[in-house]
Amino acid sequence: MNDSFERLRGQRISGPLLLLGVAAGYLGLAEFVIWLDDAMNLGTGFWPAAGLSLGLLLLVSPSRWGWVIGGIAVAELGGDLAHGHPLDAALWFTAGNCIEPLIAALLLRRWGNPAGSLVPLRQFRRFFVAGVVVGPLVGGSIGWFGTVVALGQMGAWEAWPRYVLADAVGVLVVAPMLLCWKEQRIVRHLGETATLGVVLLAVTFVEFGTWGDVWDTALPYPIIPLLMWAALRHGCRGAVLAVFTVAQIAIWSTAAGHGPFAVAGAATGTTITLLQMFLVISAVSTFVMAALVEDLVDRTEVEVRLEKLASTDELTGLPNRASLTSFLSGRLTSPSSPTGVGVCVCDLDHFKVVNDGLGHHAGDEVLVEVARRMRGCVRPSDLVARLGATSS
Repeated sequence: MNDSFERLRGQRISGPLLLLGVAAGYLGLAEFVIWLDDAMNLGTGFWPAAGLSLGLLLLVSPSRWGWVIGGIAVAELGGDLAHGHPLDAALWFTAGNCIEPLIAALLLRRWGNPAGSLVPLRQFRRFFVAGVVVGPLVGGSIGWFGTVVALGQMGAWEAWPRYVLADAVGVLVVAPMLLCWKEQRIVRHLGETATLGVVLLAVTFVEFGTWGDVWDTALPYPIIPLLMWAALRHGCRGAVLAVFTVAQIAIWSTAAGHGPFAVAGAATGTTITLLQMFLVISAVSTFVMAALVEDLVDRTEVEVRLEKLASTDELTGLPNRASLTSFLSGRLTSPSSPTGVGVCVCDLDHFKVVNDGLGHHAGDEVLVEVARRMRGCVRPSDLVARLGATSS
């Protein structure tokens, strides 16, 4: 699937241009976090560049992974040196942020989910283990080790969970935004979608806003049902947009010292970890629900299609032999049809000449047109069926 995406989009971009684009996007997200808060303390515990890195690797073919990793390395190393980090620390950070998405992408390919699909549920489990657990554990640990060893911050042991969770949150919030659009779209009424968006924004702003101490000390439980609503009624796309919206408001407000995860107008290490855990749990629960919903929709559509194929001729759309048999049995045994049922069997003379002379495609077009005309010549209560592919 990602190879087809690459043929459609990725191959239009040269390798060097892809590297520069990745570097620019990665650097922009990294600078946003640094601007939001102190990057050495992981700010609000959100590293969106981790999600961008994994998402891009999954969208391009493995033959171009080198350009993506190169763009990540250029942006990370250049950004770290520009912010005054020593070279050895910058190398540790660069290694962690390059190895993390690569490990996750390799695991996903090995486990049969090379495109990072979030549905069905078994695919989301693979995405979660590879992208949200294994990758951040490796990459976050390498970055944290660079902080402890290269920067000499030996008392930063309590920061290790924040390093890992920051990458996990970044993957959960950003990567699905890049990956989910190829999934099935569940269309709902525009009014319901607009209502959900307004209510979700309002409740999230209230929970994480500046509306007094009552809201600042309240846990953001009312947000969870709204995320479930988005997943149940709008599937993967709705879940991704809802999680992204909630995460941005929560992170921004906590960085500004507002909401249930800020203490005395500031975000501490403990409250940042609590915010990260809330976002991870909320996102995972929402995506699991969306995967279950879309899996159910897929199964329902397959069952409907199989039922239709069992009773309908695929070429002409007419009822098939089984439908005709059922129809005749019902009419012959029905008390409302005491006079019996009339049956007319028609065949197409010299149809083999059309198939042999003009090809089977032309023959199919003839059958479709004959079926259309015959349907127009009977009453609504009558039945036109195709018994089989015969010719004379």
